[in-house]
Amino acid sequence: MILELQKPLHMHTSKGDGVALFMIDYGPEDDVLWGVAINDTGEMWFVPNYEIRLMANWSYNRAAPKHKPKIR
Repeated sequence: MILELQKPLHMHTSKGDGVALFMIDYGPEDDVLWGVAINDTGEMWFVPNYEIRLMANWSYNRAAPKHKPKIR
């Protein structure tokens, strides 16, 4: 299933900071993939769920992640 996000999510990824525009869910046996446009390069990457962290958001009282994601 491909889901286009109605409100883009700003996130840290293993490829750099970016904005998630899509989510792909292949089912229970696979990781969710996030379609993220990387800020610095303009590249579009589909990043597995374990390699992303949402950015801080004062409005939602969400603090910055304690560490940025690493590739397994």
